[in-house]
Order: sequence, then C-alpha cells, then structure tokens
Amino acid sequence: MFAPKINWAKMMKDVGGRSPKNWTPEETSKFIGAINAYLKSLDPRAVADAGRVMSGMMLKQWMASGMKDNIPAPAGYPFTAPGAGGGTPLTQAPDPFMIERYITGTIAPDLGYEKIYKPVDMRGTRKDHFTIDSATTSITWQQVDEGEKVSVGGVSDKQLILTVYYLNFMAAIGFLDDWWEFEWFWKMDDVLEQFRLKRQMLKTKLAYGLIEALGKDANGNVLPNNGVDFAFDTNLITTIDNACIQMVYDIEYQGYGLPDNPSFVILTPPECFKAIAFALDSLLNPFAQAEQKVSRINYSIDNIITTRRLTDKSHFYVVMPYYQTKMGTWMDLQMEGQRDIFKKSEEMVGKEQYNFGIGNPKQFKRLPMSA
Repeated sequence: MFAPKINWAKMMKDVGGRSPKNWTPEETSKFIGAINAYLKSLDPRAVADAGRVMSGMMLKQWMASGMKDNIPAPAGYPFTAPGAGGGTPLTQAPDPFMIERYITGTIAPDLGYEKIYKPVDMRGTRKDHFTIDSATTSITWQQVDEGEKVSVGGVSDKQLILTVYYLNFMAAIGFLDDWWEFEWFWKMDDVLEQFRLKRQMLKTKLAYGLIEALGKDANGNVLPNNGVDFAFDTNLITTIDNACIQMVYDIEYQGYGLPDNPSFVILTPPECFKAIAFALDSLLNPFAQAEQKVSRINYSIDNIITTRRLTDKSHFYVVMPYYQTKMGTWMDLQMEGQRDIFKKSEEMVGKEQYNFGIGNPKQFKRLPMSA
C-alpha cells in the first residue's frame, strides 16, 4: 500500500508561490510543522498497510480454503496449493484474508516486531532507562471464611536482569530551492518516503538483531547448551509443539502466571515460510496430514511474522511474546529545521529515542527446518 502524498501544490499556494528563500519565519515553521504532521500520520499505529503477519485463525481459514479450493493467498507469499496439474500458484488475496498492517515490502515498513516486544511508554518521564526484573509474585488466590484476612501479595526474590537505556537516533534531509521553483514535487515525495523507510529499517534491524544474537557469543558463534537452539524432532509440527511445551515449563518454573493455553508467534525469513505454513495446515487439511503424519498442535500460533532482516535463512523462531521482552519509547519522531544559504535548501533533522531489551532468552527457541 502506497503512503499518501503531501499536496505540495497547495503548500506552494499557501506561501504565495514563493521560493523557500523568500519565506517568512512563520511560513518556514509552518512547512516544518506540515512535514512533522505528515510523518506522524504515517506512524505504524495510524496507517493500515496490507499485512504479512497472519493471525493463527486467518492462517487456518486461508490454508483450509486455499489448499482445497485454490483460493488465492496474501500477495507476496510464494506458495503453491496442491491441485489438478500439480497445483495453482497462490498470488493474490481477497480482502477477507488481508489482515493486520505489517509488510516487509519496499513501500510499507516491517513492523512485525510489535507482536513480540511489549511496549514500555517512557515518554515524558525523567528516567533515562527502565529495568527488566526477575520476580516471583506472591499473589495467591485462596478460599477464605467470612471475616478471614487474606494475605497481601507482593513481589519476592526480585532480581535485576537488565537495564535498558534510551538510544538517540537522528537523520537529516534537505529540500532544494530548485525543487520548489520548478515544481519537482516527486523528488520531495521520494526523499520523505526513503526517510521513513530507512528509519523503520534501522528499528527492525535492532529488534530482530537482538533476537538473532541470543545464544551466541560476540563473534556470532553459537554457544553450546545455550537454551535457545532447539533440536528438530520428526517433523516441523512436532518440533514447534515441543518448543512451545518447553517454553511453558521454563517460564512457569520462573514464577510467571500463564494462561492454560498461552499463545506464541513464529518469526521466520521468507525462505522458510512455505514449509511452516504447510506444516501448520496439517491441523485442518487431510492432504497435509497425510504428508506430515501429524494432526494436531497443543498450542496456539497467533501470528507468523515474515521478515528479510533475519540473516540466517535456515532457521526460524518460536516466540512467547511480551513478558520480559520489551521495547521502550522515550521520544517519538520529532522534526526540526533551518535554512542552509550555502546549499540553497531547507534542511530538516529528525530525532527519536527508543531501545529494545530481552530479559529472558527462554522466551525464544531457534528451530532448524530439518534434522
């Protein structure tokens, strides 16, 4: 989905058709404010882009229908459904199967990490950090008699695991006077599009890079018995299910309250998506059941997040999201500007503050595609 464009012609009309070099300070401020408002309007929470994160229910509906009736899949998924003549390529999705707003394409940014990291709102605070703690809660539900005092739950055995400090990120862009005088408005659109996409690319590299670094040393070598890498067992469904079970036991042992059927997400490079989607379809499709020789999975896979930012194309991740996996935001994108008389341009600088932290690697399992 292409982002909406600024109406540059209207903006020119608002300043009387004059070049930026002749703008008043108020007009320059208005221009900066318009750019700032435009970029904020493209914030992931404000834009409904077509999705490449699929919820578990929608995945089941798509796979059940697609494998049986060759109903098209979401655009961008290289998948072929079994059928007459060896199958029909699935290339384009009908509206009911387009969900969420995440995409790894070249126009809309990759925001799948928001399904993994729990947000921590640090905006407007004086703290330059937040902490991720190991804590066993002493909250206990119990039957009491009339008038009996119930014990007050608190936090015991609290231990600091990780301190996450804010990081500053900045980038600068410029709009030449000639672009205004000759109405080269497409150049301005291109600059803003690349500005926001590269901004988001950096954020996804940090988010997914932190996950890929789990269980490895500073040189990227896998550490033995790291608790993140998980062995392949029989087929993908069995392997995914075993990983979910292990995470549930690991997290509950550490004192966290979990629902009876906690949800998970899968984080995968595009190269692994086809096999994973086919494996999960074994829940519903007789053809896939015969191939996989398995018919059920014990836990809910809420989302499959596909991203090119994972460097290892032969492994994928099963993740128990949130809990001790967090992303702090201290400042949303802010734009400031001034005129550069030597370059004859309006220069703008964007700044934001955020950081990611993983307090418990046991919420992640790195799985191979085969034995």
